[in-house]
Amino acid sequence: MIDLKQALSVWIDAVRAAEKITLSYFGHKDIKVKQKENENKMSKHYMSPATIADIEAEQTIRQTIKWTYPEHSFSGEEKRDEGKSPYRWIIDPIDGTKAYMRGMDDRAILLALEFEGTIVMGISLMPTINELVYATQGWWCYINKQRCQVSTRELKESFISHERQKYFMRASIEKKLVNLQSNIAYSIGNKTPRMFHYLLQWKIEWVIGVPWVNFYDIAPYIVMIQEAWWKFTTYEGNVFSWEKDSFIASNAIIHQDCLKFFTEDNKKQQ
Repeated sequence: MIDLKQALSVWIDAVRAAEKITLSYFGHKDIKVKQKENENKMSKHYMSPATIADIEAEQTIRQTIKWTYPEHSFSGEEKRDEGKSPYRWIIDPIDGTKAYMRGMDDRAILLALEFEGTIVMGISLMPTINELVYATQGWWCYINKQRCQVSTRELKESFISHERQKYFMRASIEKKLVNLQSNIAYSIGNKTPRMFHYLLQWKIEWVIGVPWVNFYDIAPYIVMIQEAWWKFTTYEGNVFSWEKDSFIASNAIIHQDCLKFFTEDNKKQQ
């Protein structure tokens, strides 16, 4: 495997270069937008926007990494697979494009490195608040150079973030979500980059994803959560894979209790 510490510096340089591009277009009302078709099982005709900032930022990330690792492969949200290698860089230049188009700061630049099918590095940068979270396999997880914290709150004290309720309805598991909501302290019906940042700062205890999750949106967080000694699994508690794309990310203390709401009958948990 390549030297991950060396790769980390390249990786941060790439994201910072992309940051300059996204900030240069941020707040422009006449920013150029095109509609693209997403590979999303939620709908056969799922369309999402891509701005000139998305496209240029992804190109910049690819070019910056290629200078050091020309043999590596890439998979980006704006430009799909490029090259064949055990190393694959997974890029989402703007996670939260719709918010970005409205001049809102709840969006991030995401980058992950996959080696032989395992995510070994991840980064999430929220440019407008200059919040940088990164992790490398075996080297913990950091937010603005400070080690991420692990929440020790119990289930009844926990805050959760989850996809919008309509997605749980489409997956026929909305009753499980409602049951869960009656057993915790607070529920936020919005899964955005900020929510994963909150999770790693122990401001919330769970993030729940439903089927149709876009792997570009969560790839970096898998290694971050693991390196912060949290849990990231399927609803059944299995290792997450792209073929089983529902997930629960939570602190290790309550993770098994979390899983029960989605694996057992809808009886109220006490």
